[in-house]
Amino acid sequence: MRRLEDWGRLGGIGIAVLAVAGVLLFLGPRLLGFAAGPEAEIVTALKEAEHDGMSLAVPGAAAPLVSQKLQYARITVSVAPDGQRAEAFATLDFEGVLGATTVSTAGVEAVPFTRESGRWRPVSSLAPRLVAVVSALEARRRALAEGRPDALSRLAG
Repeated sequence: MRRLEDWGRLGGIGIAVLAVAGVLLFLGPRLLGFAAGPEAEIVTALKEAEHDGMSLAVPGAAAPLVSQKLQYARITVSVAPDGQRAEAFATLDFEGVLGATTVSTAGVEAVPFTRESGRWRPVSSLAPRLVAVVSALEARRRALAEGRPDALSRLAG
């Protein structure tokens, strides 16, 4: 009888350890945010995009811009006084494809973030300047392919 009680006690301890591990797994990022502040959460969001890859919707393009190589560096985060908005400034080294077109750039990104449901999320995209530039180049390519000088003159400003 004593052995059965020992096994029951060990089973209870095992379940408690699994429950604590599960809580830490799901609440770990939030605990990091509480401990280190919003800057750490935003830097983590940008760095996670490097590992996961990115697919960016480009206005006017039939296919998304898909990253093959993506690296953020020199990240600086500026949080608004209300604590609900922030902007991350970083250098972005990007290589990817838009349909059959290869896209490669190294530049500066300014990524606005907002706090929604307790998490920091990008307002529009993780690379808004890159998307704007590729969108303008895609509009120019379409105007040239379709022979529309009026569309080209609008793009020239």
